[in-house]
Amino acid sequence: MTFQNKTHNKNTAGWLFITVYIAFEILPAGVVLLMDGISETYAYTLISLASVQAVMLGAVLIFSKVTHLGVLKHAGLNRFPNIFQILLLAAMSVTCIYAGNNISTLFVSLLAKTGMRISLIEPRMDNAVNIIFSVTCIGMMPAFCEELFIRQGMLSGLRRNYPPYKAILISALFFSLMHTNAAQSLHQFFLGATLAAVVVISRSIWSGIIFHFFNNLYILLVYSISPERATVDYMNMDIGADKWLIATLIFILGYAVIFGLLILFSAVCARRRKANTSTDVDTSENDMTTQQKSRFFNTRIGSFLFDGWSGIRSLSDPVPEVEQPVGNGLVWSIIILLAIWILVFVNGFIPLGN
Repeated sequence: MTFQNKTHNKNTAGWLFITVYIAFEILPAGVVLLMDGISETYAYTLISLASVQAVMLGAVLIFSKVTHLGVLKHAGLNRFPNIFQILLLAAMSVTCIYAGNNISTLFVSLLAKTGMRISLIEPRMDNAVNIIFSVTCIGMMPAFCEELFIRQGMLSGLRRNYPPYKAILISALFFSLMHTNAAQSLHQFFLGATLAAVVVISRSIWSGIIFHFFNNLYILLVYSISPERATVDYMNMDIGADKWLIATLIFILGYAVIFGLLILFSAVCARRRKANTSTDVDTSENDMTTQQKSRFFNTRIGSFLFDGWSGIRSLSDPVPEVEQPVGNGLVWSIIILLAIWILVFVNGFIPLGN
């Protein structure tokens, strides 16, 4: 496997995905064999999750080292979000959950009623030990490892050959399908797109890690405070047309709120960059003269919102002219991922033997 000019691009991003995906699908199987006697315990669930995340991170680091591509370069690890950015990330994270919760629940119920086995992790938060290990294995490790893999490793390569918005959507598709859980695919896609957007806007992987952690932590808190609310009887749920209409409206309203929060987040990021240096400012943030702005945008609030909107608009900026990579890594990664996802999906409808 050779990489042209040792440059991370869509081709190498595809091979990175194949390498990491094979690693975290095969190597943790050893954990299953070693822990066969306790496979029905909660400890088994947590150790399995932790092993997948550890293998994922290790595979990314090894791939980056062996190929000399510097996959984790420019991750912005030195740009930790300030308190305002963290609060906005928390707000967007919780809003994502509520925006997609109803429509995802109806989708899961629909799959269950058509005969699919539904497999969702139910965290146990009934004692201090379970809380600590749940927060670590379900909250922290996926947030850190999956963000370095998808939002840094994959997304940074895709952005070299695609405009930001296309790279965001492609990375969200990979994030959704790699979980090989049809019941969560819809929610994971929109969550992945939002995570990618905050990383691109902030130029720091920390934004994705913090957002992802808040998302996982809030779900754990729901189980801790009111476990009966997190347990749903999917088979007997009413999934009539009125329920879908309400869920769709909530989804649209929720993501409208998220879009507004993204504008505010973009504005805070732009102001922070301007405060740090007078030269590290995108021309896209200043592509309108003061004379072209309306009177409102000449006010302090208007200027702040204009900076935020400019950051959102920059997601559609064309990609600079670069030499197209040689190879089909991205194509092969999509084919492999879709094949595995379809196999898992079909297998979900096959009754288990006695």
